[in-house]
Amino acid sequence: MTAELNVWLRSMRLPQVNHKRVQRLMRQAGLHSVIRRKTQREAKIKADYVVENILNREFTRSNINEVWVSDSTQVQYGKRAGRKIWLCGVLDLYSGELLGWSLSQKKTTQAAIIAFDQAFERFPLAHPLVHTDRGSAYTSFEFRNYLDDHQVPQSMSRPGTPHDNAVIESFWSQFKTEWLLPRTRQIDNLAELANLINDGLNYFMTERRTLKHQGLTPFELRETILKKN
Repeated sequence: MTAELNVWLRSMRLPQVNHKRVQRLMRQAGLHSVIRRKTQREAKIKADYVVENILNREFTRSNINEVWVSDSTQVQYGKRAGRKIWLCGVLDLYSGELLGWSLSQKKTTQAAIIAFDQAFERFPLAHPLVHTDRGSAYTSFEFRNYLDDHQVPQSMSRPGTPHDNAVIESFWSQFKTEWLLPRTRQIDNLAELANLINDGLNYFMTERRTLKHQGLTPFELRETILKKN
C-alpha cells in the first residue's frame, strides 16, 4: 500500500517522501492497508503428460457423453470456515449433470480417478473427450494410463486460462454460492460435509431448473435422451 500512497502523494505535488518513511508513519498512526496481499500460488509441479486444448472452448454439444469436464474446487467449512477440503467432480458438458465426485485433503490423481470411476460406473460404454486443466492430478502418467484403459482421449486447458474450462468452473461457483456457503459454517466434521454436498448435488441435478434445455433438470434431460436412444 505504501507504494500506491507514494504515487498519490506525488500526484498531489507534495514533497517526495521515501516509501519506508510512509510505512513507518502509517504504522505509528495505526493505519493498515485494505488491499489484500496476493495469495500464495499453488506450487508448480512438473507435469508428466500434457496435451493440446482439443475442446478449444466448444462448449455447445449435441448429446450426452460427448465431452466430460473435470475440475477441483476448495471448500471451506466449520466455524469461521477454518477447515478446508478439495472437491473434485466430473461434469457432462451437454446435460450439465455431475457424474461423479470425491473429497480429498489435496488435489491428487487418486481423487480424480475416484470421481471418474463413478462416472464410468454409470456409463461403462462411454468414450467421451475428457477435458481438464493442467493441474498435477490430471497431468500424471497414472491419470493418462487410466484414461487409456477406458479408451478415451484427453484435452487440456492452456496454462493459466481458467476460461478454457469455464463450464465446470461456473458450476462449482454456483454450487458453492447457492448451496454450500449458507450451510457449511454449521458443519463440524467431514462426514456431515459429505452428506451436505450429496444432498446439494441431488438438488442441483434433480430439482433445480434453469432456462437451458427448456427448463429440464440435468437428470430429466439425460433420461429423455436415453429414452430416445
